[in-house]
Amino acid sequence: MKKSIFLCTLVASLTACNHNQKENIITQNEQIEVLQTQVETLQAQITEINSIVKSLHPMLAVFTPSSKGYQPLYTDKGNLIISLDELKKYANGYKATFLIGNPNHVTFDGIKLSVHWGKYLSEKENFTDWQQNLQSEDINIGKTILPGTWNKVTVIMSPATANNVGTILLSLESDNIDLSMDTRRDTT
Repeated sequence: MKKSIFLCTLVASLTACNHNQKENIITQNEQIEVLQTQVETLQAQITEINSIVKSLHPMLAVFTPSSKGYQPLYTDKGNLIISLDELKKYANGYKATFLIGNPNHVTFDGIKLSVHWGKYLSEKENFTDWQQNLQSEDINIGKTILPGTWNKVTVIMSPATANNVGTILLSLESDNIDLSMDTRRDTT
């Protein structure tokens, strides 16, 4: 009789444990499904942001007013480095002075800068909405980017307030590059 009671108690306990385990497994599976959905949503958003950034400018440098140091700037003619040297209030906008470093042995001619500016992009903002509110201007700078030097270029962003220059995006195109000829010896 004691064995029967013990066995009944054991079976009841195992059944209760089994039931609790099934509930825990169901809860964990539901949590996993929620997390998987969140991961898929985040992956889709990252893909969308990457696509938007590439469509905006595939070769882009991004600055804030407090940016220090330099960034690489890739062009179809070669790689440059760029730094935001100064940003100050100017008339009804801001004047940004960039230093464009040319580590190549070529001179870049026919330079067109594409500048986009807007408020600082916070983590809570929708990227597409932020992008649609950017102001932009294409500027032919009318000077060459000399090899092995820092070349100073000034851009006026207008109209702009302090809040409107929280992020500055810059890309560069060049119509031509020039190399000097080696006239020391003829290889023909």
